[in-house]
Amino acid sequence: MKESFKYKTENAETYKALEIKGTTFEPSFAEAERMFGDLSGKTVLDFGSGAGRSSRFLKELGAKLVIGAEHNEAMINQAKTNRPTGVEYYLINKQIPLSNSSVDCAFASQIFMEISKIEDMKNALAEIARVLKPSGEFIIIVTTPKLTAIISKVINIRTIRLI
Repeated sequence: MKESFKYKTENAETYKALEIKGTTFEPSFAEAERMFGDLSGKTVLDFGSGAGRSSRFLKELGAKLVIGAEHNEAMINQAKTNRPTGVEYYLINKQIPLSNSSVDCAFASQIFMEISKIEDMKNALAEIARVLKPSGEFIIIVTTPKLTAIISKVINIRTIRLI
């Protein structure tokens, strides 16, 4: 799965500087906030956490613990330089390094456009489903209609909302 994520390692520092407010990300993150509501006391997976922007967003929504899972070590290193209390980062190799049914909610922002193979997309979605509690919710920000259609066809997660 790792090889199908197309990151430019040298740009990790640039990604770290990106914010939500005042960018094209703002409307979709506002919708994610509306959908999630108060995350107080919850453990949230930030799949494809990059340099930490979405992890910080989830922490601001009140999550007790945000677990950022990322395929690119340079991105994780950048995220760790600006990590609030209650946020942890893990490098994904083939699996998300968490136990089954260990997170209350999951979030993925723009990450599925980085996966070039349908099989790898299925594997990523299966991993998210594995760590998500049975009552958990998974919110994905996807802005490409074709990608939304693909995800809708391959997904088998109990509660998912596409933005």
